[in-house]
Amino acid sequence: MYDVMTDACGIVNLMQNQGSERRFLSKIGGKKICIHIPCFVVKEVKKITGFDREEIISYFSKFTKKISVFDCNEDIKLGSEYFEEKYPAAHYPDTLLLAAALFHSYCILTYDREVLACAKFEGIKTLCPKGDGI
Repeated sequence: MYDVMTDACGIVNLMQNQGSERRFLSKIGGKKICIHIPCFVVKEVKKITGFDREEIISYFSKFTKKISVFDCNEDIKLGSEYFEEKYPAAHYPDTLLLAAALFHSYCILTYDREVLACAKFEGIKTLCPKGDGI
């Protein structure tokens, strides 16, 4: 089973672009997945698209029944500060995403090039339906 954590751009692209959804399905290739969504990502998606928490969960329920929405704890916030210092081009809240992925061994679903680059340097698995990953 793959534990996949989503970035806001990953959710927006999947929910608004059928081509992205097809590429996502081909990348996961029938593997069982568990989707993890940080609360700050839900807020970003709502700000960008208007989709709320229930709509996001409903959308991902067609891929899996295992979906969790979580808050970032103090350890993740400290890890985020570490990534902000280590990668000056990375910014908050992307650094929260990197820290959460590192602490929980999640694969990150994102289209963000900066997140993909930082994750690669840190050995964090990524899934980008547009390119390399998983």
